[in-house]
Amino acid sequence: MKKYRYDFMIIFLLLVFAGAGWLIINYLYNAKGESVEVIVGGKTIESFPLNENFEYTIETGEFVNVLKIEEGQVWIEDANCPDELCVKQGKISKDGQSIICLPHKTVIRINSDNEASVDAHTD
Repeated sequence: MKKYRYDFMIIFLLLVFAGAGWLIINYLYNAKGESVEVIVGGKTIESFPLNENFEYTIETGEFVNVLKIEEGQVWIEDANCPDELCVKQGKISKDGQSIICLPHKTVIRINSDNEASVDAHTD
């Protein structure tokens, strides 16, 4: 019976460390985004503030994506791509998050005007 007690203690400690790691990552890297960037074919075509509620239709030839911004969150509400994975990605609101529609070569990216992220650093 003593042998199992140590197993439970190890499992408990692992769960505590995993929970602490999750909390640290969730709260330290929880920067709220301030703007939404719409990129089609590698070029930024539009940028919107996250604090305004509205709907924007991205039309590139025969491809259509309906972008919705509401209460600081962004999502693709409708798209005419075959798999609609961009619609299924859900709502995003934090700095660095993105929604990608590969068939339409469209990227919706959240940016923050605060401190520059590591990915944005260029030499």
